[in-house]
Amino acid sequence: MTFRERLARTNFALLISIDQLLQTILVAPFAIAGACSIPDPDETISSVLGQRMAGGNRWAVLPAALVDALFLALTLGRERDHCARAYRKHHGSAKPGDQMETEA
Repeated sequence: MTFRERLARTNFALLISIDQLLQTILVAPFAIAGACSIPDPDETISSVLGQRMAGGNRWAVLPAALVDALFLALTLGRERDHCARAYRKHHGSAKPGDQMETEA
């Protein structure tokens, strides 16, 4: 495994952990107030955005594009369409190509 690939995979792991933490922190106050269900610790902002986009919510397009761009840049071009892939993976409809790409 090359240095570039190790860097990309490490950045990917860090981004996923940050994504999960932020989603839990953002949802927690609403869950405590009873306005939504208790957050799933494995859910990410990315998969929520992917789900909202798949459901036709237009407001999710811009935030998803920003998250996708961040993942694409920090994984050195290996993680494309991250929000849609995260949604499919979290909800059990992942495709074979939904793993982080290993070749540049």
